[in-house]
Amino acid sequence: MPEYLYPGVYIEEGDTGNKPIEGVSTSTVGFLGITERGPLQPMLVTSFSDYTKIFGTYVTGSYLAYAVEGFFQNGGERCFVMRVAGVTAPANTSISDFGMRISAVGPGAWGNNIVIQIVRTGSPNSSLFRLLVAYWSDGVPDVYTNQSPPRHTLPDLTQALPANVPAPTLFESFGDLSRQSAARFMPARSTRSRT
Repeated sequence: MPEYLYPGVYIEEGDTGNKPIEGVSTSTVGFLGITERGPLQPMLVTSFSDYTKIFGTYVTGSYLAYAVEGFFQNGGERCFVMRVAGVTAPANTSISDFGMRISAVGPGAWGNNIVIQIVRTGSPNSSLFRLLVAYWSDGVPDVYTNQSPPRHTLPDLTQALPANVPAPTLFESFGDLSRQSAARFMPARSTRSRT
């Protein structure tokens, strides 16, 4: 208890019990819905172009892309998007080549629209290679599917595509990968891919 030594006005603070809840940011939103492609875990998205790169564009019967686009058009800055897929969604495409297995990041028929190409780099005895990934939202062009075996012998994706082949919706290139060297080890580098 304070000691009052002379007359006047004194302010004494006392504990009032529970403190009020402090305000927190409410600018982060979560969206859940059907998308064209992508992983099944929540992903941070900071623009509509981020959304389209990860999850694709508009899907018939789903309003998720419209909702995310509207969120950013109205001043939204960040959101989390989670793709949903039914238990009966077609399995994603896996391609075994060059002694490794490459799979799409999530289930669905969209995995059938991916083309993988592996190009050796360096000397013939080098273990380094380059992984090229191309995705067509409207389906893989015939020049890639009419191969035997399919989708392994491809026109060189590092060069200009033939005039009759439409440009891919997404194209990613991962260079100087290795199955042996720790610094360039394939599984450690490939996790950066969003296709």
